[in-house]
Amino acid sequence: MKRKATAAVAVLLVALGISACVEKQKEEPQITGQVTEAPPYQNNLKSISPSAYSNVKGLPLEPGTYISIIGKSTGGAYWEQIQKGVEQAAKDLNKELGYTKDKRIKISYTAPGDIEDIDQQVNILDEELARYPDAIAIASIGIDACSVQLDLAQENDIPIISFDSANSHNSILSSISTNNAEAARTCAHKISNEISDTGSVLIIAHDSDSGTALEREQNFKDEIAVSEENVKVVDTLYLDKLDEIRKEIAVSKNQSLKEGETELTAESISDEDVLTYYLEKYPEVNACYTTNVTATKFAFEKLTALDKIKQIAVVGFDGDKEILDAVKQGDIRGVIVQNPFGIGYATVVAAARTVLHMGNEANVDTGYLWVTAENIKDEFIKTMLY
Repeated sequence: MKRKATAAVAVLLVALGISACVEKQKEEPQITGQVTEAPPYQNNLKSISPSAYSNVKGLPLEPGTYISIIGKSTGGAYWEQIQKGVEQAAKDLNKELGYTKDKRIKISYTAPGDIEDIDQQVNILDEELARYPDAIAIASIGIDACSVQLDLAQENDIPIISFDSANSHNSILSSISTNNAEAARTCAHKISNEISDTGSVLIIAHDSDSGTALEREQNFKDEIAVSEENVKVVDTLYLDKLDEIRKEIAVSKNQSLKEGETELTAESISDEDVLTYYLEKYPEVNACYTTNVTATKFAFEKLTALDKIKQIAVVGFDGDKEILDAVKQGDIRGVIVQNPFGIGYATVVAAARTVLHMGNEANVDTGYLWVTAENIKDEFIKTMLY
């Protein structure tokens, strides 16, 4: 197939001189590198661009400065690594400044227990605003979320930055995250390779309104449309709309009931039933693209239960233990593994810069890896997994 040229995709590790480009043939070089000496998290920091966000030097914060970091969740390997990055940056910052005891810079990480609990995240933001922190960083559950609270922060001259997930509010001074557009375009080419450049893709998105989900969905679609003439995206299954989909399925099935048959209720329809509904609707689907750890695990677990994991290629985002085990076995063809530790660390640096009125880059790229069964045991990649 003659392929249209695509834009070069700069992946991670600029500081190491390592890059991966989406060529016409989409043969990106594997990301490799040398394992460095202590500290053990050094590779995570080398992945951050610009490099100014990879260290805490030159940030003379006043003793007792308070920075509030508000995530999406307190659980799961990804968010635990973000919290570790935040805590390490706080430790490094206090060591650099020589602050101990009451003089220490205080940096807190708080988040809802449930990654989709936007109400709890709003409550946490309200509580943090009442403490008048010197800066706030937030990973917004919804791209338009917390607008009232962010207005209040702006009125009180509390600088706001975003991390992991974008927020559309005009007060956001900097965004620290994976380059979701490039990562999604990489997935578009990788999934096409897996299905020999011909077929239909079902997108499974973790939600319909967060910044990460929207970026990853739209850029994937755009790249497929531009450069993969024999591959098409048939639909998107949004996991935050499962209840609505179950109702839709119940109505559809009940319309064809024969006399005496019991009507289905939405509550009786399982996740496997939902995925089966989509696969029956689009029987030509031979690939699934997933937008985060929840979506990737949903695809893997439900396709496995339906005995279709070998027939339908799964490519997506994130790599906790269950997902990486599936990658090793070849059941998931490949995943974008992000740099959550680096996100947490760079977020603290960006927040400190706002307190000091040093100015910030609009977007700080924390890098990512493309991980498959073939490269997962590479020494450098092993140092970046979580």
